[in-house]
Parts: sequence; structure tokens; C-alpha cells
Amino acid sequence: MINNFNSKYFIIFAICFSLLFGVILRLYNLNYDSLWFDEIVSFWVSDPFISLSESHERHLAAEGVPFLFNYLLKLTHEVFGYKSYVGRYFAATFGILSIISITYLSRLLKENNSFILVAFLISFNVFLIKYSQELRVYSFLFFICSLSIIFLIKAFKSYDSGENLFSNTFLYILFQSLAFLTNPFALIFFFSLIAYYFFYYLKYKKNLVFLNYIILVLLIFLFIYFPIYLREDQPFPYWIEQPGLKFFTNFYFSTFFGSRLLGLIHLILLLSLIFNFRNTVIKNINLITLLIIFIFLSYFTPLLYGWLNKPVMHSRYIIFVLIPIIIVLSYLIYEIKNKYIKNSIILTIVFLTFGNQFAETNFKQFYEVRPKYKPDYYNSLKIIHDSEHKKYFINHGFQDRKKFWSDAFNNYFSVLSKENNFILTQLNLDELKKENDYIWIICPKDLQNKKCEKIRTKKLINFKVSKNINFNNVNIKLIKLK
Repeated sequence: MINNFNSKYFIIFAICFSLLFGVILRLYNLNYDSLWFDEIVSFWVSDPFISLSESHERHLAAEGVPFLFNYLLKLTHEVFGYKSYVGRYFAATFGILSIISITYLSRLLKENNSFILVAFLISFNVFLIKYSQELRVYSFLFFICSLSIIFLIKAFKSYDSGENLFSNTFLYILFQSLAFLTNPFALIFFFSLIAYYFFYYLKYKKNLVFLNYIILVLLIFLFIYFPIYLREDQPFPYWIEQPGLKFFTNFYFSTFFGSRLLGLIHLILLLSLIFNFRNTVIKNINLITLLIIFIFLSYFTPLLYGWLNKPVMHSRYIIFVLIPIIIVLSYLIYEIKNKYIKNSIILTIVFLTFGNQFAETNFKQFYEVRPKYKPDYYNSLKIIHDSEHKKYFINHGFQDRKKFWSDAFNNYFSVLSKENNFILTQLNLDELKKENDYIWIICPKDLQNKKCEKIRTKKLINFKVSKNINFNNVNIKLIKLK
């Protein structure tokens, strides 16, 4: 009785501890950095003061994924105001909800204590913390994928019990469809389900009727929707390269878990456990088998597409692979019969994961000054506001690519100035060429314009540099036009 009492309170404490720190690490100093380039685009697309059709046109010009996330972001701005920080709280909310959903998913698979380890690993995962703090689609995609897996597993359980089968099947189809409408990479889980059903049928010769309906409905949805999506001429991420040999030594695990050492430990442990329990999870074809197939296809599908067509592989594009990785890892650890080995592995993972936080900015910021990794637009505008000269031109490195970049930058700087009561005047390139006074040039150090020593407009205007100030990833110059 006492042991059960103590165990219950330990579980409550462990879950509350993980959730509390998970929330704090995602929300503390959430808006310390200015918006990054891609975040600025999402902010521009979701402007609540323009029509829905105009937002959609902006989206088609700038984004390579479906419109759902930016549409929801637009609704959020309509409710909470068009502020630079609102979108980050929107993204962080889904990052926090994911801690709860993935923990519940683990508990749903098997009622042992593996969900405690899952809650800890999700809460302290540096990759998930990072993307919970960005005004981008990834934390939302991660959360929606977790819901689709939850209701698929509930549908499997309902098929056995005969209760709530229709509602769980419907909710799986709903969230899987929403995942499609969030990012086409979400197709991978649907492919995993089809592959799983194929192996399941070969093994047991059983026809799961509810899966037949699920696959049929989703195939009809894809048949209707994807031709429309492909006709929309979505911008392609030109900078992506097909992964080289180094990728196959860690499969992004170093990125996912915060260091080369931790990544290798998690990867080796996962592969060792799958091999050790191969009879249980592979030959028996159970729901853990489905998640292992999901892991495999999350890597294989984009790699194959890159070999056959264009490179699309990037760690954040397959952020959802962390769901099966963490759940399968935790599940199999708790399948180990030897308590000493099991507890030693758990303590090692917990100790290394928590210890690694002291090397991460999101944790170090509690006891030392946090560096800025993104362009510091706030202080750039403040310097201009405090100076005698209030006019500025944004000299970003995307000038020659798409017009929308200038519109997106100008929109964000305008909102940022209003939020901080900066009295400033933006100039476009035509206005800049007509000026004959001192002008500030703001130069973000982006992929095309890393150094910013030279002003890209020097062939169009004559000038003399009066002041030159460098922040992290941004340079501002006060120039005198000749």
C-alpha cells in the first residue's frame, strides 16, 4: 500500500515537473529575438487587415506548404491583434499541447510508466523547444500529427471493443486530412498505415474493415486536393541539398537531441532495442511496428524523392519523426525485464538530457545574458529613432529574387516601429535614389548577403559611410548620399 502510494505521488511529481519545465522553456524570453526571415513571411501573409484572397495570394507567392497554418494565424491576429509577438505565442501553444498529447499517446499504447519518460524527453527536447518558439508551421504540424496517431490507435482499440469506432475513425480521418493541409510531408504517416496494413494482412490474413474505409476516404481526399495543390506553383526551397554521407552516421539525431554524443546514444539505443525486441515488434506486427515503419518512411520517402527529383530533406520538415522515435524508445526501454539494466538506461538518458540543458541557450539564459542569434531589428530601429536622421532603407539580400521580400520586410518593420512608438520613415529603392541627405541602411546578414560590408545598391547611388554598426546578423550604416 505504501509503495503504491509513493509510486502514485512520484508519477504525479514527475509529470508536473516535466510539464512545468516544458512550458517555461518554451515561453520564457519567447520574443527575445526579432523575427527571422521565414517568420517575417508568415507574419506578412497573416496580416488581418487584408482580405482572405489577398492573404492567399501572398501565401502562394512566398510559401511552399498549404495555406492552413497561415490562415489560422490570420484568425489569431484578428482576435489578439496584429503584433509581432502574437504569432510566436500561437506556435508555442501547440508546442506545449504536444507535451500533453504525446504523453497521452504513450499511455494509450501501453499502461506502464514509459509515458513518464516520454513526457520528460518531449519537454526537454531542444529541437522541439526551438521550433515551439518560431512563428512557423512546425510545432502545429507536430501537434496535428500526434492527434492523428492518437485517434488511429483509439480506432484500433475500438475495433476490438466495438465502442466508439465511428467517432475515432472519423477523428483520425479529420486530423490526418488537417495534417495534409498543413504540410505534404504528413503523407508519410498515411503511407506508413498502408504499409502496416499490408504486412498485417500478410501475417494474420485479417481484413480490417474500418481501415479499408479510412484508406478509401483519404485516397479520395488526396485525389481531389493534391492536383489543386500542385497547380498552385508553390515556391521550392532552392537552398536544400541532398544529404551526404555524414547524414547516415546520425540521421539528424544530433540535431534532434542537442549534441553529437546524445544523438549517437539515442540512435544506438533505439536500433539496439528494436533489434533486441525484433520478435515482439516486427514479427508480431503490432502498433509499435506501425511506429517503426513510420520512422523508416520518414527518412526513406524524402530521400527517395530527392534522388529521383529534387532534394527536399531537412530536419525540420520531418519534425514529426520525433513522435515515433521517442515513444518507441521509451516503450522498449520499459519492456526490458532486468530492472537494473532498465533503470540504468533511464537514469543515463535523464541525466544526460537534463545535463545537456546547461549547454543550451534556452537554459543558460536563466543565469547569464542570452546572446541574440537572429537579426536584432529592434535595437537597429531604436538607434535610428534616437538619432537625428529618421529615414532608413532595408537592404536585404533577397532584392533580386522576389518582390514579396521587400513588402514582407517593410510590413514587419512598420509594425515593429508602431509597437515601440518609433517615429521613422521607410524608403523604397526609388525613393532612396531621390534623396540627398543622410539615410540609414539596415542590412540583414541573410544567406545571400552574409557579410554586408558592401551596400548592394552602390551601383545605383553614390554615398559615403558616416557610421557603421554591427549587431548579431545585422549591420546598419548611416550614409551620406552624394
